[in-house]
Amino acid sequence: MHGGERRARPRAHTRPCLPPSPPPPPVPHSWTSPDTGCGASCDRQTAFKKAVKAQAASLERGKYTAFTPRFVTRRCAEGTPPADCAAACIHKGRYCAWAPVADKYKGSFKGRDVVTEAKRQLCAHGAATSGGKPWAWWDFAAASADACTMDNGKFGSAACAAPLLKDAGIDPAVVEACVGNVDEDADPSVLASNAKAQGYAAGGGGASAVLLLPTVTINGAQYRGRLDTSSLMRGLCAGFSELAEPPECLAGG
Repeated sequence: MHGGERRARPRAHTRPCLPPSPPPPPVPHSWTSPDTGCGASCDRQTAFKKAVKAQAASLERGKYTAFTPRFVTRRCAEGTPPADCAAACIHKGRYCAWAPVADKYKGSFKGRDVVTEAKRQLCAHGAATSGGKPWAWWDFAAASADACTMDNGKFGSAACAAPLLKDAGIDPAVVEACVGNVDEDADPSVLASNAKAQGYAAGGGGASAVLLLPTVTINGAQYRGRLDTSSLMRGLCAGFSELAEPPECLAGG
């Protein structure tokens, strides 16, 4: 060091010690079918919707998480006669009913009616979510499973759905505009996103890990526990960090 020169002493840079970021909340998807004429399987799905809707709606109102309804569909297989594709599918064979309609209803309903109703329910969820009330879908879906059935001949009817949508606080006009023309040669985003979640979008092979209904996936992985409300809540609550648990979890589900 020469003369009056002083060498600058480097300053230590300190950063505040921050706690680790909590993990993202669990993201559940509920996989069902809108079909009401498939016997015991349909009965289980209707019972599931009714059983979990109160807890699911409570979590959604508290903005802790949001269930997304999903429906299993398939593409019309190559080589299928056009008339068969038309009976089972909508949007030129892009989206078809996963299973045929039960024999006792085949005179009145086709697979395309089932997948059209699936589109209606996806549109209803989209409208409810855009309106800030995603939980309203549960009220509509549970009511529809009772009121708009194959047994009473009202399955898939927009006229049957309209008052139920209104009661749930969802605008029927918005929903039916979203359903639109199901014979159109188009790939609506509401169905494309559902197909992507199922795992066969963009010309894929159509294989899906979701085969038994109802099924719940949490963060993309199938929930393997029982589908009663208490067991499902325990599975969901395990995905929240300790400091971010909703009251439903602290109360034991």
